[in-house]
Amino acid sequence: AEGGEVALASPSVRLRIIGLLCKSITAANFFPGTLKVIFSSVAGDTSTQRLKNAGMEFAVWVFKHAKDEQLTPVAPAILRALLSQLDEVQGQQDAASSMLRGFTYQAIGQ
Repeated sequence: AEGGEVALASPSVRLRIIGLLCKSITAANFFPGTLKVIFSSVAGDTSTQRLKNAGMEFAVWVFKHAKDEQLTPVAPAILRALLSQLDEVQGQQDAASSMLRGFTYQAIGQ
């Protein structure tokens, strides 16, 4: 990319990476990188439905495994993003939206 910016990987590559991150305690505590992964997956301009689901799954992983001192300062920002995502899929009845809502509620419940 121009100007020293890093281009995002394709959605399929990002899905595989998030799948690996969901198995790593270190990844759950790697702030601010963790936030970038969650936000770009859940609310990014290039995000797909599958990527949003994976991002929510990673958010659940982070809430379960991040140290409190890492999570406490950023929890409000993550919560706002999750609530925004719920607003976005409200009223949609398709399977993908239902799955996304489930992951979102699970993350909020952590």
